[in-house]
Amino acid sequence: TVWRHRICGATDGPAVPGNVSMGGVIGATDLPYAVEHLEVAWSDVTVPVPIRIWRSVGHSYNAFVIESFIDELAARAGADPVAYRLRLLAGQPRLQRCLERAAELAGWSRAAGEGRALGVAAGVWMGTHVAEVVEIDTVRVDRPTARQVWCVVDCGTVVHADSAVAQVEGGILFGLGAALYGGVQIRDGRVLDDNFHRHRLLRIDESPVVHVEFVASDAYPSGLGEASVPGIAPALANAWFRLSGERARRLPFVPAT
Repeated sequence: TVWRHRICGATDGPAVPGNVSMGGVIGATDLPYAVEHLEVAWSDVTVPVPIRIWRSVGHSYNAFVIESFIDELAARAGADPVAYRLRLLAGQPRLQRCLERAAELAGWSRAAGEGRALGVAAGVWMGTHVAEVVEIDTVRVDRPTARQVWCVVDCGTVVHADSAVAQVEGGILFGLGAALYGGVQIRDGRVLDDNFHRHRLLRIDESPVVHVEFVASDAYPSGLGEASVPGIAPALANAWFRLSGERARRLPFVPAT
């Protein structure tokens, strides 16, 4: 009945007292779920280094918070995570269709199998409706290993099919790498990641098989360059909970050392 969402962060550019970072609250102020009372608060934090926009802007961390917490609420209610979301998305038919189809493609209703689990996330990110299901296993016991991702997208009219698929695939791999390894190593006030040989990226043998499907639509085209990024981290974290019973409340999964 009540959702309070509080965000503390730095503004992209010079901070103005009393101003709200619209890029920082995006994804929280337009919550797709049917919650009767919504409050979103922004607190500006001054940091000594320049802050710039990350791919998918505020949707990145807001989606992680929202989709992780929705999953937690479903668990508290003893409800299936997909069914719980569908019930709260009564006013979002396009997103409902994406979620239903992603669950169908992933075989959500079937058990994932011993040592495997599925996690889900959905949202309207950068104006595009997206649902993602990720399958993980326990090959590495200290972190989730994504094996497959199913992503269903309603971005209105698809202008160039190959480019659209590539954007979605690239966003998923980018977001997955950030969720696992996106930390920065700092020692004595100095950043150690001075090039890619010191900054951990997602490797080919860690990359999942990505299945992308677009919902047929004659709606006006919306963006794809960032839309698949926000959902992969919470979907991964929710799968990890179903497999291990542990909630991921910090990212990346593998802290920088």
